[in-house]
Amino acid sequence: NGKVFESERDSDGKLVLAGQKDLSTNRIKLFKNETFSGSADQIEKEPTKDEIIGFSGALDRRPQKFGSWFPNAVKIPGARYNAETKISILLFYCYVEDLWSSAHQQKAINLSIEKGGSLNLGGRLRIAKEGFNATLSGTYFGVRKFSEALVAFDEKSFGQTDFKFMDNLAVDKAFKDFNVFPVTELVCYGIDEKVTMELPKGGVHLTPEEYHKKLEDEDTVVIDIRNKYESDIGHFEPPGAKLIDPEMRVSTDFPSWLNLEATRKRLEGKDVMMYCTGGIRCERASALLMKEFGDSVNGVFQLKGGIESYLKTFPGGGYWSGKNFTFDKRNAIGSYKQNSGKNSKVLGHCCICGSEWDKYEGRRKCAACAVPLLLCNSCLSKKEDKDPKNASNIRCPLCKKEGVLEKRKGHKAKQRDF
Repeated sequence: NGKVFESERDSDGKLVLAGQKDLSTNRIKLFKNETFSGSADQIEKEPTKDEIIGFSGALDRRPQKFGSWFPNAVKIPGARYNAETKISILLFYCYVEDLWSSAHQQKAINLSIEKGGSLNLGGRLRIAKEGFNATLSGTYFGVRKFSEALVAFDEKSFGQTDFKFMDNLAVDKAFKDFNVFPVTELVCYGIDEKVTMELPKGGVHLTPEEYHKKLEDEDTVVIDIRNKYESDIGHFEPPGAKLIDPEMRVSTDFPSWLNLEATRKRLEGKDVMMYCTGGIRCERASALLMKEFGDSVNGVFQLKGGIESYLKTFPGGGYWSGKNFTFDKRNAIGSYKQNSGKNSKVLGHCCICGSEWDKYEGRRKCAACAVPLLLCNSCLSKKEDKDPKNASNIRCPLCKKEGVLEKRKGHKAKQRDF
């Protein structure tokens, strides 16, 4: 409610209230729903330039073209930080109510490029007429200044956006480049603007607590909206509801899966839940499902804030098993309580030796479909993937299951989607 309460420990070590301070409006927006370690004066104090950018030397962060395969994209290379700087990651998405005009989209792009350079940020932004999708890194104040700038730019669109901050990370978790991609879809489902405008609103957003409870319902199905290589290393294990994995390589596979007769039989007459990493893929997926199935399903529900929020709400893991694949330098995370129950399990396996493994390292790709490949440290160090005798094993579990031996049609396009 805009008040900061300061506490201190008495002689017995107990926390006691020591003071109270009202925050100004702009600081309320910046620190809303957060825990901040420091004094009330520190919260109200405007950070210095060095605190914002996290680097004491000279920076040369000029925008340049991304490359020939994406000529409209912009890259700002050269994010650098002092060794002691703590890094924060900002994840968010925003679907706007009314599609932006091309001019407003371009203003959003220009603002992002300007702020990305001046705030010394790294990461990637997808900006469409339908909104934003972002994974960014920078200092504690840098990423928050960026979110403030978006709210000031378009409060109607960004005023209620769920900005997720992960703080106190090592400096090696920062992205070196800041990439801005003008796109037609925030998540590539292969639907055009006209269809987008005709889609119904998405499913009912359930808080992590509500979602956890509903996973216990037996007359319910739960769809993992992520790609197969993500679910291979971690997924929900509901005690009552039935988990469904569409086994997709990229999101453009989802509309085709929805149209299968086998899918209809599994979903009709059910409560349909779905989940993804941070929530964005469920927004369009739930709308597409509702358009396709209408009243033939009892209801459509999605996890507010995605797996990321669920694991923060249930630090012991809840009904989650394994790791949550992330599209940043954390790579994959399990429960926030280490070695906790099902979350200490390793669900994935090395594609060559079959040993338990759940880290996508070494930038290895499936030879057939180009999705990330699990190779253990032992096989990587021995360069087993270069040995001709292992050629048939340099494939993802889905390609092995389907008997795909050669590069799939559309291989380059699908890799670009990824």
